[in-house]
Amino acid sequence: MELRVESADGHTLPKNCFIGVRVGDVLKQGRYEPQRCYNFPQLDRRRNAKVDIYQHVGTCMVAVDPDTKAVHEPWISHAII
Repeated sequence: MELRVESADGHTLPKNCFIGVRVGDVLKQGRYEPQRCYNFPQLDRRRNAKVDIYQHVGTCMVAVDPDTKAVHEPWISHAII
């Protein structure tokens, strides 16, 4: 089964936003592209699809080491547009 997410006529989504599409237990995510199709396994019964729109607000990197019990407090700065 394929789903495509497009903005309604006369509307646009924020630049560089991300889309999350969930059908049942399957979640597909990626940067918004109007022509992108999200492929899901064939359904055995009627289901609802949940579509979320995300906008990236910041990034940080944190070292992960299972042998260390350190506490990290990352700082993320971002600009609100």
